[in-house]
Amino acid sequence: MFKDFKHSFKITILFCLATASFLIIRNFENIRVLLHIHCILWESCSGEKVKTKNKNLELKKGELNLLSKSGSTRATAYNYLNKIVELEEGFGVLWLDNEENKFRLKFRIFDKYNISKQVYDLGEVYDNHGAGSLIIKNNTIHFAYYPSGKHPALYRTGTLNKEKIAWSHPIKVGNHLTYPNLFTYKKEITIIARQNKHRIGKNPRPTTIIFQKDLKDKFNNGEIIYTSSREGYFRSEIHPISNESSNSIHFFILRTEGSTKKYVGNKQTIQVIKIINAKNMKSIINKFKKGDYKTIYKLKAGTELGKSLDLAKPAFDKKKNIFTAFVIREKMSSKIKIIKIKNDKIKFYDINNDLQLNFPGYSFTEPLGGLLFDSSGNGYLIATIAKLKNPRPSKYLTTWGDRSSGIYIYKFNPVNMKKKCSLLIRGDKDLPTWLPHAKSIKEKIILTYTEGLPGKTLKDNVKTKTYITDLSEYLYENNDC
Repeated sequence: MFKDFKHSFKITILFCLATASFLIIRNFENIRVLLHIHCILWESCSGEKVKTKNKNLELKKGELNLLSKSGSTRATAYNYLNKIVELEEGFGVLWLDNEENKFRLKFRIFDKYNISKQVYDLGEVYDNHGAGSLIIKNNTIHFAYYPSGKHPALYRTGTLNKEKIAWSHPIKVGNHLTYPNLFTYKKEITIIARQNKHRIGKNPRPTTIIFQKDLKDKFNNGEIIYTSSREGYFRSEIHPISNESSNSIHFFILRTEGSTKKYVGNKQTIQVIKIINAKNMKSIINKFKKGDYKTIYKLKAGTELGKSLDLAKPAFDKKKNIFTAFVIREKMSSKIKIIKIKNDKIKFYDINNDLQLNFPGYSFTEPLGGLLFDSSGNGYLIATIAKLKNPRPSKYLTTWGDRSSGIYIYKFNPVNMKKKCSLLIRGDKDLPTWLPHAKSIKEKIILTYTEGLPGKTLKDNVKTKTYITDLSEYLYENNDC
């Protein structure tokens, strides 16, 4: 009897161990996500202390100034994530460095004389996709970034005190977030981000999620406003532009959905919508989710249809008309159109002939930099162009970081849409000059960009050069424009 009992006891123990092992393996992803076990030894998951280094940099008038000689392969990438902020007397610039084989977000403030005295190291990210976003509200800098796609986003503030910034300790926002895009509406701070596909939750497809808070409160738990219609790759660029005095806000949206072995970005859409009676962000989100908005424009494309899209960051002119631009890339060509929205009516302007006339052999490619205006009311279209071979690769319909890439500047009069001048910025002829990011700062147009190869992997230890210039001065000094 005792032998039978021992035998039964062993079987019971083995069964319990097997069951426990199965449950541990099955739920390991849940445990990993909830506790972030892989994150315990990496300080960046919870946020590092900001490091400050005294290092002077003065921008020379009419020149292309070197901001960093150790930029990452995407130092100034992602035009919809704001990297330049206007201060009371000057401006601040964010970029992604590659320092000692680590990807680190760097920030500089320049005074009204274009002089910077400190470099702020805001923290490490996992790879070259670890972009950040900045806004300014009530003389306080609000900053969000993501260490990697398996972690929460991190948010911190910086209080300006003369020439220095006092940074808060970061707080965590959401989970599995990438590309957090900060913007402000009235007295609220909002983060729009992509929530990656993961095993937790009922729907495995990536989503677009919004977090909001008042200036002194904490962020809410987030609300999903869009779920990808396809599995696989998903990118959702959202450019909000608001007119708070009229309680209205426009969203310029580029969605890229789905991927297979043959195509990436199978389905692509550009959509321009307007929400009225926008009292606060809560009402905006509710209207967005219910479809209570006016669709001003919609364009459908996708790589499986032989068309791929890119969208420029929009801007108001002096008369509160909204301008943006988009590129349609196909196998044998690509075309760009400038959009002007006046009283919710849309007009398109074709400038492709100027490119072929002044820069023959070049085609529009990705990424677009933006469309913006200086204090005199002049418009600037900033785009990437390259001498691409035909036919283009059908998987993407573009060549990312082609060595022939340069930055195309088109200056125009927004009233009659007549061209004033155009210019090509090219550095080393064997390296791409690309990833433009720009913002209007009082009488200045501040442009940053990257010179260097894109690398073969996301963690490729390739260093690039990051440049900065006042574009309006550069055009005047170099093009009599």
